[in-house]
Parts: sequence; structure tokens; C-alpha cells
Amino acid sequence: MTALGETLEIAIDNAYNAIPKINFEGMFFRSDIGKKGLNND
Repeated sequence: MTALGETLEIAIDNAYNAIPKINFEGMFFRSDIGKKGLNND
């Protein structure tokens, strides 16, 4: 699954907000995808 947004943060939010619309047996998802790009350290 992919998602778009004006910023990386919005794209990540859009992707994770869409997760409840997808459901199948054995489904899992990672919650860290894209978050590394948000670190401004």
C-alpha cells in the first residue's frame, strides 16, 4: 500500500489512516515505515 501527501508526515498519516480499510487473514503492518525520514537530528 502507498499513500501521497503534501509532506512526508501527511503521506505517512494517510497511509496509516487507510489501514482499517484493508483486512485479510494473517495481515500485519509495520509502524516504523517512513518515520526515519521525519527525524531532523
